[in-house]
Order: sequence, then C-alpha cells, then structure tokens
Amino acid sequence: MPGRAKTRLARSLGQAGATCLYRAFLQDLSVALDGGGRWELVAAHDDPGPGRFLLSVFGGRWRLAPQREGDLGERLASCFGASREDGVGMTVVAGSDLPTLSEGGVARAFALLKGAKDVVIAPSPDGGFGLIGLASETPADFLREPIAWSSSRTLEETEAAAQRAGLAVRRLPPIPDVDEEVDLDPLREFLEVHPEAAPATRAALARIGEARAAGKVP
Repeated sequence: MPGRAKTRLARSLGQAGATCLYRAFLQDLSVALDGGGRWELVAAHDDPGPGRFLLSVFGGRWRLAPQREGDLGERLASCFGASREDGVGMTVVAGSDLPTLSEGGVARAFALLKGAKDVVIAPSPDGGFGLIGLASETPADFLREPIAWSSSRTLEETEAAAQRAGLAVRRLPPIPDVDEEVDLDPLREFLEVHPEAAPATRAALARIGEARAAGKVP
C-alpha cells in the first residue's frame, strides 16, 4: 500500500513509485521461488487479511498467513514456530525485497541445513541479511535477543546470538536487498547480465525511468 511499502525507497521514488516497484518484486518472487513442489510455500503478510493484491499474486500453491506482532526478531521466531506447529522440518524465511533471489538460492539454503541445529544466513550488502533458515531441531529463541534490526550490525549481532545459543552458523553468498535508491544501480546491472530474471521488476524500473524522464511521478 502506498505510504507503507518501502518507505525509505519512497523518499526518492515517491510513494507510488516505491509501491509499483515493490509490487513487482512480489510478482517475480511468487514465480521464481515456486520450487516445483520441493518445498511448501507460505507468504507472511502484515495485516490480519492479505488483501486483493496479495491474493491475486500468491494464489495457487502459496498459503497466505498473517505475521504476529513484534519486532523483526519476534516475527521471524514466530514464523519458525508456526512451521514447527505445522510439523514442518527445515524452514527458510526470505525477505520480500530480494528481486534477484532465485529458486536455486533457496535450494542451496536447504542443502546447507545438514545438522540438527544448523542456521544458514544470506548476508545483504548493508550489514543485514535477506534470508535465514533453521534446521529441524534448531530453536529460534536466539532471534528474540536484543538485536539492532535494520542496521549495519544486524548480521553480526544475529550470528553472535546464534553462536551463544550453541548453534552452527553457515553463510550463503550475499543476496542484495533493495531499500534505497542507491540499491537500484546494482539491480539494473544484474538484470542486464540476466535478461531472463525478474521480468515484472524490469518492467517496473522501465516505467519509473520513463515517468522520471517525463517529469512525472511514476
């Protein structure tokens, strides 16, 4: 929703532009992460109900589930807890602002969860992380520790909390997230090299560029 989606990006793109781009991220991820039945698919939404847009994008094999209240650590821990309650073993949670995340990236995360108490994390360039996965017996309580979320210390503090809990932390290659306009240039470069990737995001960036060239709000 304009005004609530990607607020830092909206400072430069405007609310409409940021929302347009974020919607494209969701459209691309809903297709790219399907997995062909190798894993269950859940889209965790913020409001009590998903709304028409999310229902239209995450139809088919995706299940829509509301997030619980609290900071990011509490929400992540609750997601992992819900998986356990549903009888799911390994669980991987990815952010929704990772338009370059692929099915292969998720598969690699699952492949690294070899031990009973493993944690796998994909760093993001800003010091945070875009993906985190827990093995079947890995407790998620370490995510409830005081961690500086949305900061340059997020990854470091999260890994430290996991290690204090006696967990084995493994890293994936970095996955860039998109929070501010400075993150758009690497995204454009990626899309030039990978012409098959993120078609909705590619189209949204083109619309935003055309609107800016015309002196209009996208």
